[in-house]
Amino acid sequence: MTHVTLPPVRDLHRPLPWGRWGVALAALGLASVVATEAHAQPTIDIDDQLALARVCASEAGLDASAAECAAIHQVLDRRARRLHTSLTDAARAYSTRVFDPARRDARAWLAHLRPDGTEPARWPTMIVALREGVHRVLPHAPWEVFRVRWLRLYADAGRVVRGQQPCPCEFPVDHWGMRSGIDLERAQRAGWVEVSCGPTRNAFWRIPPRSVRRAEEAAAAERSSAGTPSTPDTSGSTAPP
Repeated sequence: MTHVTLPPVRDLHRPLPWGRWGVALAALGLASVVATEAHAQPTIDIDDQLALARVCASEAGLDASAAECAAIHQVLDRRARRLHTSLTDAARAYSTRVFDPARRDARAWLAHLRPDGTEPARWPTMIVALREGVHRVLPHAPWEVFRVRWLRLYADAGRVVRGQQPCPCEFPVDHWGMRSGIDLERAQRAGWVEVSCGPTRNAFWRIPPRSVRRAEEAAAAERSSAGTPSTPDTSGSTAPP
């Protein structure tokens, strides 16, 4: 989708027929948007629950399941423990732009999500969608349409942080990312092992122990010398570290 910058279009602020266009909204990542100018909001402290909820909204959408959010939490929690830091700091390091209030892209509103469900700054007012080969400017759904989803996700994140929502992954996970494209290619190059976490939007991977990685590399080298193609093991069946 090509992003188009447009001046304000006052005559387009009319009710949107949600039944037809509701599934093509930018909050679900399916359309380009024209964001509102950021309006002043009081600053708030970001605790583990809010940090996790924002990351889950960014990585899996406002409709993110509690299970997927728990899998994301495990990645961040394991990183926080390794670095002897807080979950919030680990989330900031892993998903920097989710916490950048100065960002100006179409998803800048993620950095302004709040526990009380107040409309986030830079929530889009319009979408630019491709219809029959033509880019059309349509009113974006108001925040109230999505507020209940955000509040549910925020509550789910609280249950995850408190240990009330178990991680669905078969083995401990160290990374997540897209199931195709650059994330998948990076995981395959690094020798990460995909782990089954149920029906999630993202793929989750673990980093195998060095001894296992060395054995896999040696086996791959042996297959290569014998003229047998090497296929990375992404089954998730190898025992955890």
